[in-house]
Amino acid sequence: QFFGDTTGSHLLWDQSADDLKLVGAAGLTVAGTLTQTGVATFAAIPVFSAGINVSGGTIAGTLATAAQTNVTSLGTLTALQIDNININTNTISSTAGTDLLITPVSGQQIVLDGAIVIDAGVVTGATSITSTAFVGNLTGNVTGTVATAAQNSITTATGLVTVGAAGTVSTVAGVNILGTTTANIGMGLNALNSITTGDRNVALGDEAGTAIADGNDNTAVGNEALVTLNAGSSNTAIGKNALKLATDATHNTAVGRDSLAATTTGAQNTAVGKDAMIANTTASNNTAVGFNSLSANTTGTTNVAIGKDALDSNTTGSSNVSVGVDSLQGNVTGASNVAIGMQALKTNTASNNLAIGGGAAEANSSGTRNIAIGHDAYTASDTENDNLAIGYNAMTTNTAGGQYNVAIGGYALDALTS
Repeated sequence: QFFGDTTGSHLLWDQSADDLKLVGAAGLTVAGTLTQTGVATFAAIPVFSAGINVSGGTIAGTLATAAQTNVTSLGTLTALQIDNININTNTISSTAGTDLLITPVSGQQIVLDGAIVIDAGVVTGATSITSTAFVGNLTGNVTGTVATAAQNSITTATGLVTVGAAGTVSTVAGVNILGTTTANIGMGLNALNSITTGDRNVALGDEAGTAIADGNDNTAVGNEALVTLNAGSSNTAIGKNALKLATDATHNTAVGRDSLAATTTGAQNTAVGKDAMIANTTASNNTAVGFNSLSANTTGTTNVAIGKDALDSNTTGSSNVSVGVDSLQGNVTGASNVAIGMQALKTNTASNNLAIGGGAAEANSSGTRNIAIGHDAYTASDTENDNLAIGYNAMTTNTAGGQYNVAIGGYALDALTS
């Protein structure tokens, strides 16, 4: 043993363990260089006032002091734990806490992959974001183009300026939408998809107005409404198959399923009601209002039929006026008849008759130039000509060939039979 100032501090060689030990509270002070070739074991924490230089080997255990300003290189680490942050191979993860915070200094940006920049909450440089599970609401603005058509979770779109390019078809919720710079609007599969120079056309419904190329000012609402119209203009078709076969027709109005469905080139027709003027082809200037009114008309012109089944058998007869349910119902080719009232001139097939009143001249078939005014006036005569009956039930019995008769007043000549 080699003793220091006191017996408590000494240098001891332990022969049995082959160890040299420095014992005592004073410790060991080395003024020069200490070279250690074996393993040095310290019972207390050593203090290196001038630092430590490890030129070979390893340091085991933990560096307790946090501020290691002189540690400039750590070589290759397999993992590193700093407080709640763990770095291992390609993964940076948090082991505790609620948020993982990356906080740049003022004016600094976070750059990912050399392209995506995050600066004060604004993300730029992301050329594509792919996800099937975006959660939450978009509270800011989207600029640019949403390229994918199927956006099932977009339930409200306010303030849209453009959806698709002018003259091209866009699809929203399965509905094709077409808009052009010449005020054409189409909604529905193939609606208005043939437009070239046509202006101010509106088509709503699958195949509505699909053939319109040069026509102007047409409105088609309903599946296949105005489906074959090409250059015709100023037509209005509302209802499935309304004006379906029109090609160059103009100034027609069809409201109701199959109304004016067979019209090709007819003009200035108005048909309101299901099957109204359904068989009309080239005839013009007819008006039909009511279910099945003028439904058999093909080429008859300037007819007016108002009421269910009014003039519904007319084919080529022209210039007839029929107002009332079943009025002039049996007329086929007769012309210039006027029937006002339910079933007035119901079975008429002739021309130039006038009947005003419910049931007036109801049985007339081939008789011509007859005038019947009043409820059931002249109601039973069928083939007679040139009779005048004015008044309630006037000349109400079949006159059986009688003609040139005049009956004025209620029940006037009501029993006349010839």
